[in-house]
Amino acid sequence: MFVPFTLLEFWPAYLLWTALNLIMLVVTVILLRRHFPPFARVSPLVIGLGSTAYFPIAIGIIQGQDIVFLLLLVVLAVICLDRGNDVVGGVLLGVGLFRPQWAIPLVLLFAIRRWRVLLGFAPVALILAGICVVLMGWHGPLNYAQFVLHLEGTDARAFGPSHVPNLRGLIEQLPGIGDSGQWKNGLIFALSAVVFFLALRRIRNGRDSIIFCASLAVVTTILISFHALVYDLTLLFPMLFPLLFRAADPNHKKSDSITIIFAVFLFLTPLYIFFDYVVGELVYVSLVLLWFYLRLLLAPARAEVPA
Repeated sequence: MFVPFTLLEFWPAYLLWTALNLIMLVVTVILLRRHFPPFARVSPLVIGLGSTAYFPIAIGIIQGQDIVFLLLLVVLAVICLDRGNDVVGGVLLGVGLFRPQWAIPLVLLFAIRRWRVLLGFAPVALILAGICVVLMGWHGPLNYAQFVLHLEGTDARAFGPSHVPNLRGLIEQLPGIGDSGQWKNGLIFALSAVVFFLALRRIRNGRDSIIFCASLAVVTTILISFHALVYDLTLLFPMLFPLLFRAADPNHKKSDSITIIFAVFLFLTPLYIFFDYVVGELVYVSLVLLWFYLRLLLAPARAEVPA
C-alpha cells in the first residue's frame, strides 16, 4: 500500500498520505451521517470539527498511521452488515488485515451473529497470507510476530504496559503482578478470554442492532489486544460521538452522568497529553473502556432493526 509513496521524497510523500487520510476521514463522516440517524441529527460542521479534534484521530494522522483507513473499512463493513451484505462486509474486514490484531477479533465477533461474513473474509485472508509468504518467505510472518512480542524490550517508554490502554496494561499495573511471570500471563489470558466470550455471547444471543454490536465488538477488541496505542482509540469514534450527544440531550429520558463524563474524557486532548506524554500512564484509559464495555454488555436488548 505504501510502495507508490516511496517514489517521492519524504515531505511530498508525507503530505500526500496526510491528504489521503483527511479525505478518508471526510468520507467516513459522510457515510456515518448518511446511514446512521445519531450522526444525521448533528451538524456536519460539528462532526467535522469533532473528528479532527478527537486526539487519537489527530495523532494518527500526524504520525502517518494507517488507522483512519482501517476506520473507513470498519464503517463500510458495518454499513454492509446493516444492509444484509454480509459477504461484502467480510471482504472489507479482510482488507483490514494489515492490522490483524483488530481485524481477526472483529470478524469472529461479527461471525457469531452473521456467519456469512467468513465467506468474504476467508478468501481475502488466504490471498493476503499468500502474498506475505511470497514477499517474505515462510519465516517472515513468524519473525514479525516475534518482533511485536518483544517490542517492549526495545522501547519500554513507548510500548510498555503503562502505555497500553487495555486489560494487559491494567493487570500488569496491579501491585505484586509485574514480576510474577507465567502466573501474570495466565491471568491476562483468562480475563481477556472472559471479556471476549461474554461479548460473543451478548452478540450471539441478543437482538441488538448491528451498530450496537459493532460498538461492543470494537471496545472488546481494544480491551483484549496485546498492543494498543493511543491512535488505536480512533476506532471508538463512531460509538463515542452519538453516545455523547444522546447522553447529553436534555430531552433524553435516561441521561447517564457517568457516560457523559467518560465520553467527554475521551475527547479532551490535554488529558491524553498528560497521561501519555507527561506521566506515561495511558493505561488508566482502559478503566474508561471497561466502563463502556460493561455499559454495553448490560444494556437492555432491543429488537434488531436496520440502523
